[in-house]
Amino acid sequence: MKLAVVLGAGAGYSLFESRRQAAFWEKLSPKRAESFFPALTCPVQATLRTASLPNAHGMIASGYFDRALQEPFFWKQTV
Repeated sequence: MKLAVVLGAGAGYSLFESRRQAAFWEKLSPKRAESFFPALTCPVQATLRTASLPNAHGMIASGYFDRALQEPFFWKQTV
């Protein structure tokens, strides 16, 4: 069995359901995945990689606050 995980930032499962009439859907068996709110990029990626929720893997935001520097740091996105 082959598995494909499709991540669509800001796109809910309803977007995929609304396109179900497309012919390629008949060959697939899509399953809905449960997530959490707010669905921030880094915590969601960590959840997919660890199969655990943020309270277990520790990634609760897309950045962190350095107490020594008193400054927030966020993940860098390439342009």
